[in-house]
Amino acid sequence: MNSIKKAAKVTCEIHKSLSRTMLDVLKKQGVEHVHSHSRRTLVLREQAALSFLPPTMGLDEDPAEVCEFYVPWEQAEQVLKTLSFSIGLSSPGKGSIYAEEVQLMNPDGLDFCNIQLIPGNGAESEMLLKKLACINCVVQRGLGNEIALHALEAGTNVPAISFGVGTGLRNKLGLIRITIPAEKEQVSMIINEHDRDEIMNSLIEAGRLDQPGRGFIGVSPVAMGVINSKTFRGKQRHSASMEQVIAAIDQLRHGAEWRKKTASLQSGSGMFLKKTFLTDMLNLVLVCNEGKSGDLVNAAMSAGAGGATISKIKYATLSANSYSVSPAREAISMGISPKTLEPILKAIEAIGAFDTETACIVETRPLPIACTYLGKK
Repeated sequence: MNSIKKAAKVTCEIHKSLSRTMLDVLKKQGVEHVHSHSRRTLVLREQAALSFLPPTMGLDEDPAEVCEFYVPWEQAEQVLKTLSFSIGLSSPGKGSIYAEEVQLMNPDGLDFCNIQLIPGNGAESEMLLKKLACINCVVQRGLGNEIALHALEAGTNVPAISFGVGTGLRNKLGLIRITIPAEKEQVSMIINEHDRDEIMNSLIEAGRLDQPGRGFIGVSPVAMGVINSKTFRGKQRHSASMEQVIAAIDQLRHGAEWRKKTASLQSGSGMFLKKTFLTDMLNLVLVCNEGKSGDLVNAAMSAGAGGATISKIKYATLSANSYSVSPAREAISMGISPKTLEPILKAIEAIGAFDTETACIVETRPLPIACTYLGKK
């Protein structure tokens, strides 16, 4: 079996108009292997009303491009600072960049971890927020905006939505499966770690995610990042926007701890324990050439995995080197029990996951808390 190594997964999510700039910066920094896909980001917009009525809030959607790549963990902070400085992500509204610690397994003969990186200049003053978390919510297609609106009202940073197809768990639901579309929307948002419990509970209630066929929500840790806080568009009544004020206070306080809204919802508070949660799980992501995801999902399920969400992504090399990797790729995301990881890896290896025809990357990260329908007690 291929060896597993620690790496940093860097995600850069910016407005579509900046995608060429982002790729140019990545190339200059020596990043060679990149996976990308499209999302849409959502912000609140003030909508005009009659003069005697208060304004109402609607949603604005913007096209976003997401680039994901791996670097050695010890270089992650410098990479984030350089990219943030070069693209100007410290200005609210341009996008986000963040790093997650993952365990990475590469396909045979190819290392997707970019190691020939070129240090950038002038980026040391960039401030990275620490103690972050990523909430990822999978819901039926058409419900993503509803979840995003609740997230914004709960005080998150800018949420993003992408499309996928659900498989696995849906196939176990018998006749009820005909009422549950396979098409899914994946809503993700980066939040301050200390607000994790409150926001997750709010989204579960809003989306009824603990009910049959409603979806899945999970939270994974994010080590560091520069996060897009431009969540509102409307008439500016002061010389600086609220996002600019928040960014300035972050700089003064050397982080976002001061933003903490409530005490963490620990077991004694009662509120957090209203739901039955899955705990101490792993988020397993398999990235493979297009057309191979079905075989991998079936093998993983035979070894103990549950449901999975499959999405289309693209691969590109930013160097003159040529690799036998299809530009059309698929990403499979699933929440699993740690004890099933080794059987799943053996099962997918047995069907050729790591050969050149499939070129599968295996990525795992902690999934401390998740929630979905667990069946009747």
